[in-house]
Amino acid sequence: MISKLLFCFFFTVPKCFASIPSVEEASSLVKFGPGTLSQCENFRESTAKSSDGATVNVIESNHPYSDDEHCVQVVGDENCSKIKFQITHFAVEDEDPEDDYRHGDGITHCEFDAFQMSWKDNGTTGRLCETITKNGMSRRQGRDSDYEGNDPEELGFYNEWNTIDGSWFAIFFSSDNGRTFYGFRVEWMCAMKIEDNQDDNSAIDQTGTAFIYF
Repeated sequence: MISKLLFCFFFTVPKCFASIPSVEEASSLVKFGPGTLSQCENFRESTAKSSDGATVNVIESNHPYSDDEHCVQVVGDENCSKIKFQITHFAVEDEDPEDDYRHGDGITHCEFDAFQMSWKDNGTTGRLCETITKNGMSRRQGRDSDYEGNDPEELGFYNEWNTIDGSWFAIFFSSDNGRTFYGFRVEWMCAMKIEDNQDDNSAIDQTGTAFIYF
């Protein structure tokens, strides 16, 4: 890593700073409770047409997702300096507002199952859990959010394009051994190519980012 950074510093090669971190590098930046994060084995990547007709990349969980998943998936395109994404389907187990369950690491919401996206410069969706999608259809089901700040629709990530700096993002996912739901589906695409934005600081050093704890 040091030799790569020195090479990039002296020779100013834009793509040096667009590298996508490995699962190990992403995992080392995240506090995820007990245990070690592994590569998500049950996520699928593909391409599709979005609602506005554009060709997009897709990453999604199994439907429904599995029990006892604790993993990270890093997604991106080294040719991008900006990415845009939207969550199109989402149902991750919320919790009972009467419960007093707490992880040993002090997490106080989305304790059962949780989803989070993080990216360059501490960018993050925060820890999300809510039941919006039912049986593959995007519609409300079940109760509303039990805790503030865990609903992707209320936060503007659901069926709304969000543009982020950098060439990648990471998805963190956790499930317990209780109920499982539909899961998630995320569409993403390159919003700006590096060659179109070589003078922009967003193309610089994306490998040293520290994530918000998950």
